[in-house]
Amino acid sequence: MNLAFLFLLFALLISSCEKDFIVDQHGANNKMAVNSLFNDGNPIQVFITKPYAVGVPNTAITFIPDARVELYEDNVFKEALHYTPADSQNVFGYYLSSLTPQQGKTYTIKATNAKYLDATATDQIPVGAQIVASSLQQYVDTGNNAKGIMTMMFNDDPAVQNYYRINVWAYGEHWSLNQQGD
Repeated sequence: MNLAFLFLLFALLISSCEKDFIVDQHGANNKMAVNSLFNDGNPIQVFITKPYAVGVPNTAITFIPDARVELYEDNVFKEALHYTPADSQNVFGYYLSSLTPQQGKTYTIKATNAKYLDATATDQIPVGAQIVASSLQQYVDTGNNAKGIMTMMFNDDPAVQNYYRINVWAYGEHWSLNQQGD
């Protein structure tokens, strides 16, 4: 009886995680997709492509090289981005900004083209978390391998959902002596 109850509870939990996802393919031929990653480490690079229907055998990405792509910072126009081919046949390419985003600012990309519906993308560069304290504990395991544990404490805005990028640089040297003592 308990096993049947647990099975029923497990089945209920799985079905409660289900969510219908409806893909609107109506008029997909006249839409544009804006693909970009905003971060404060690099200038903004934008890919403008045509979507393709789900389940079709030809899923080649088609770039749109003749769109007008505008960049706004906090709703203020900054620049029009120009298409840059990434290959010699001009099949692939991107729109590149000269602007490197800043923390705390909101960026919007607006793409227009006479053949397609307008497309936009907006995102905010979060303000970096303040590191309060950090420590590195180095130790050697039983296999004589160097190991380490880094502990970090930081303050951030609890009202904002953040994702953290932690870059770790490691440096090491290995010395070996040959028979001449070099």
